[in-house]
Amino acid sequence: MRMIDRLEAAQGQTWWLPTSAQLFEGPDYCFYENGGQFNIVRFTPDIADVQARLQEICARIGQAPAIFNVFPHRHGSEVFQALASAGFSPGHRYEARAIHVEAYDRLPPDDMRVVAVETVDDMRQVYAIRAEVFGGRPPETENTLRRYLKDATGPDARVRQFLVFDRDTDRPLCQAGMSLFPSLNVAFLFAGGTLETARGRGAYTALVAARIECARSVGIEYVALFAREDTSAPIVNRQGFEYYGDMQAWTLNRR
Repeated sequence: MRMIDRLEAAQGQTWWLPTSAQLFEGPDYCFYENGGQFNIVRFTPDIADVQARLQEICARIGQAPAIFNVFPHRHGSEVFQALASAGFSPGHRYEARAIHVEAYDRLPPDDMRVVAVETVDDMRQVYAIRAEVFGGRPPETENTLRRYLKDATGPDARVRQFLVFDRDTDRPLCQAGMSLFPSLNVAFLFAGGTLETARGRGAYTALVAARIECARSVGIEYVALFAREDTSAPIVNRQGFEYYGDMQAWTLNRR
């Protein structure tokens, strides 16, 4: 299977969704509602059915905001035209980037240590950093943090979370996650972010190295992500991740 097809398949999986999410799935589509927003992650109807199928999805979405993951290697002009007619507009472009675990040769800095999240306090720090870097608010309840921890720990966990600490001050500097897709032989990186005051010191390199080692330890050969072209794509390009294709997020906001 081509790498772009593996990443498309990974993007279309929904096992990680919380029980509060609502899933809608059929033979040629998959979308879900989570937190008031819809995400269309799989759309593969025959050309003759594109318009009708998109109308069905939009009728379910109603006036809620939505994101449609467009894959140029799969979706042709008829999908782009149907999206534009339905009120979607093109948003951020993401590059499919991947690297074999044996090809990564960057060394993490000596003045940092990386830990795999194992406690509620660790998870709290992950989401505090994530909120500061990307905006929004960290989880408000202990139960939410414990649910995230349960999903990310144990021998069968398919999500792993990591923290980077300054060795001298023991201050957390950076965090990131990784989802495992053994059937696709890919580990998918997500949500990597470094505090502004810690950037330029190699914290992200430490995170990439730790996640690659984790993937290797469970027998997965490739680590990959969809990297936004104007932010993370140049960073992972410098880390040695190769380019395999594109994804573009088309957005619908009729409110």
